Amino acid sequence: MNLREKGKQHRKQQILQATATLLDQEGPEGLSVAKIAEQAEVSVATLYNLIGSLDKILDLLVQSLEDTFTARLNDDSKNVTGPLYFGHFIDATHEALSSNPGILQSSLRSVFQLSIQRGNSKAALATAEKNRQLFIQSLDKSREQGLLKESLNSSLMAEQLMMANTILLENWAAGLLSLDRYQWMAKHHFTMLLRAWATRKWAQKLDQQLLDYQDAIEALPLSH
Repeated sequence: MNLREKGKQHRKQQILQATATLLDQEGPEGLSVAKIAEQAEVSVATLYNLIGSLDKILDLLVQSLEDTFTARLNDDSKNVTGPLYFGHFIDATHEALSSNPGILQSSLRSVFQLSIQRGNSKAALATAEKNRQLFIQSLDKSREQGLLKESLNSSLMAEQLMMANTILLENWAAGLLSLDRYQWMAKHHFTMLLRAWATRKWAQKLDQQLLDYQDAIEALPLSH
């Protein structure tokens, strides 16, 4: 990458950081291209040339959030397959959110709000589909290992796992859950869903995990 391209990437990061900061301070209602440009210390023309409209800036912010999670997942994912992937996914998400909780919490909160207001963006849909496919692969691998029943619908189970994770992330973004509570509750929810389709080979281990996760949750304070 030459100096010109590095400069463009740096200014794009400035714009995304400015967007996240404004979302944290004012929420999506106070967001505008002019405010983002002022916060990022670039001209409106430069902002449009580098990224485009407000919707495109928000799509890029969603992609940036996804890249943060993916970087954590990819660190060890090559060696994580089948049943181990689900806990790894939650731990990696927890670690990614812990890297900058203030900005990431406000960014996620705004992304969820904007998804309701303007519908899911292409970036958000692409992220959801990518995660769904990874869950399906891990479910299929678990079934091949004799841990899940043959009658399991992997696609439907993947949607249920994603929904459980999304609901808990929404609660964290809204300030209703701490990050640690998100982590253990997500593991508990995932394990309950998997336990319903587990074979005898895996069921006893999942039962013990549920008890361990329950103990971990009970040890956490109820409030944020």
